[in-house]
Amino acid sequence: MDHKRHVLALYETAQEQNKFDEVIKSIESFNHVFTQELESYLDSPLVSQVQKLSLLKSFNLDPVTNAWLTMLIKSRQAHEFKAFHHALTRHIRALNKEVHVDVFVAKALNESSQKNVQLALTSFFDTKDITLHIHIDENLIGGMKIMHQGLSLDQTILNMLDELQTVI
Repeated sequence: MDHKRHVLALYETAQEQNKFDEVIKSIESFNHVFTQELESYLDSPLVSQVQKLSLLKSFNLDPVTNAWLTMLIKSRQAHEFKAFHHALTRHIRALNKEVHVDVFVAKALNESSQKNVQLALTSFFDTKDITLHIHIDENLIGGMKIMHQGLSLDQTILNMLDELQTVI
């Protein structure tokens, strides 16, 4: 599934119609109610398209989002909504030069340490808008693992010990 192509089409349509903020609001609203049960209902071959589209109308989404979700339902791709939502979020963040980074540490970082990590990442990502998502992993002895879009920099003591064991 080419999520990027769908996301770009939705984004461009929203921009052309000056409905970008409304589309984002509708997508986020739908994302909050998009449960496993709703996904199963929208993907079920036992539920008619008329019933699915009637349910979709009940969410009172903007016309652009409604048309896009209708296309997903008619092409039996409703199960891909979460992946599309994720791809759209990444696209918007990239356009706005926003970077969201997962940081794994053994214990909570104080505010000064968080600012130091953000400062170090600022030059690497060429942006000042860096959001850290701190995750406490009690299995780590110390150090830090930073992840962004599937890439990681693992400077944890646990990783260093694993590498040392491999060498020995």
